[in-house]
Amino acid sequence: MMINKTKPHCYVLFVGGAADKESFLWGDIKVPFTDVWPHYTMREVAESFNQKLTEQAAQQGISQQVLHQQYRYEYLSYTEIFYDEIKDIDFNLDKIDVISNPKFQQLIERIGKNTHVYIVGHSLGGWNSAHLSHIFASYDITTDYLVTLDPVGTGNHETLPALRGNFIKMAQIYRQTPDPVAEHWLNVRGFYIQVAKKQLSQSFEDWVAWAGGQWLIEQSYPQVKWQLNENTDISHRSAGELFNYQTSEGLSASDMLVAAILKELSV
Repeated sequence: MMINKTKPHCYVLFVGGAADKESFLWGDIKVPFTDVWPHYTMREVAESFNQKLTEQAAQQGISQQVLHQQYRYEYLSYTEIFYDEIKDIDFNLDKIDVISNPKFQQLIERIGKNTHVYIVGHSLGGWNSAHLSHIFASYDITTDYLVTLDPVGTGNHETLPALRGNFIKMAQIYRQTPDPVAEHWLNVRGFYIQVAKKQLSQSFEDWVAWAGGQWLIEQSYPQVKWQLNENTDISHRSAGELFNYQTSEGLSASDMLVAAILKELSV
């Protein structure tokens, strides 16, 4: 294949949620609980995925040179793809083509408009990643695959309205429910706590997801060409298990991304 030395052919963004790449702190308050300290879950997911991709690339005769020059990935926090200047706009009505945030400008410059983009977001990172796919579309960047792993961000309906509103206001997430734009979208939901039905959990992370409000996707989205929603009993924090969960299609999200990327690199 022709090697483009300026932009990668495939670019994957791995986006962590609360207490992933950075501590989940309310303001500058530092709390003593280790569960809210950085645990780098999505970094581990990215490293495992890259190893899998490298092994399968070799099996298909794709050289390390091609993989090195044509494939890139980034590990980001959900806060790094939150742009305060557009937090209140209506994604369906307003134009999203005036983002001056330098981090965003640098990101789209690194990616380029002719690059195949894949986004994998966990928890609050899944919520913001779904929004990012819409933002990218406004800049003529196509998201080939959007993968959301137990996305959180609605603010829990079982809590007091004031608490729900406070969460959405303080967390660096977009307030509007996402309207993803992608060729493919695979959502894998984790364990769903329902207090009223006494469906509880012993996992602290599952309660964090409950408090933040899991995004219960129960509809098709018009700007997504292929959509699959899978519900599991996997703990919220286990992003790797969610990513590698065998779906009703017989493949995991990880399998689908590897296959899609290798298909592009073998052209």
